[in-house]
Amino acid sequence: MAVALCFTSTGQNLQKIKAGGYTTREEFRKQNNPAYADSFIITKRTSGDLKFSGANDYKVESTQKTTTKKIIKHKIWGIYKSDTLYLNGIGLTGLIGYAKAEVSGKYCFLRLALPNSPKIKKELGLNDPQYAVLFGGIGGAIQGMQTAQKRIPLIYCIEDGKKYLLTRKTMLTLLENYSDLKTGLLAETNQDNEATLLKYLHLLNEK
Repeated sequence: MAVALCFTSTGQNLQKIKAGGYTTREEFRKQNNPAYADSFIITKRTSGDLKFSGANDYKVESTQKTTTKKIIKHKIWGIYKSDTLYLNGIGLTGLIGYAKAEVSGKYCFLRLALPNSPKIKKELGLNDPQYAVLFGGIGGAIQGMQTAQKRIPLIYCIEDGKKYLLTRKTMLTLLENYSDLKTGLLAETNQDNEATLLKYLHLLNEK
């Protein structure tokens, strides 16, 4: 049985999540009643695909003719299938394709294609000099293909829809009201390590 965190107006509640396509975060979070039945085929794109598409990692199709490509691309917020949540990248970074939630709960963790939109880059803090070095601009076809394959580590809050880069600064902010976890992170030898940060994201979801 698939078990995951759903959220109600009164707080967190463990529920069995129904497989299928959800049109909004609220539909998933409160109603647990997908607008589209589970008829989805989800496949991971090849590296060759990603070099030229600039899309997110997962391609979604449906065995139901009524669930068209247009619906999958523009109407569905996320798909829950086989105990895993896949979110539509358009609503997160403006790029097509779906991303897999590697951590689920109030705070999900996903790896998303680098956005092209300056507005979204600014919103996520990607215009910070330290990230500009990591996710540089496109300078020619080869670099363009490399950029298309780059992924940003993103935290997505199911409760309010806010997005954050997975960084030490972000985690310390999220842990502000949990002194035990914050103290634990500050005691870590490598506080910027992704595995360390994800460890505390898991712990935060258990609160």
